[in-house]
Amino acid sequence: MALPSTGLSRNQPLEALLREAMRERLRVVASRGVRKREILECLAAGITDDQGIADHLKMAKNTVHQHFSELFDEVGIHDRVFVAVLWAELSRGTVSGETGQGEA
Repeated sequence: MALPSTGLSRNQPLEALLREAMRERLRVVASRGVRKREILECLAAGITDDQGIADHLKMAKNTVHQHFSELFDEVGIHDRVFVAVLWAELSRGTVSGETGQGEA
C-alpha cells in the first residue's frame, strides 16, 4: 500500500521517507528565492566554495555565506554535499517516481 503524499510503499526504509521529506523542504525553500536557487545550482554543478559561487554569481562572498546559513537553517541540513545531491535529484528529476520538476 502506497503512502498518500510520497508514493513510497510501507516496506521502504525510514531513510527513504526522510530523504523524500528533506527534498520537499529543499524544494519549498528554493522556491522562495531566486538567489538560493542559483546557489543550489552552483552546488549541484560542483562549485562548492563560497568564493567560487560568489565569483560565478557576481555577489559578495559574505552574501553567499549568509544565503547558505539561511538555507541550512530553513532546510535543517548542514552538509553542502548532501544538499547538492538532493538538489541535483530534484532539478534533474532523477528521484524514483518523478517525471521532472523543471521550472518554466
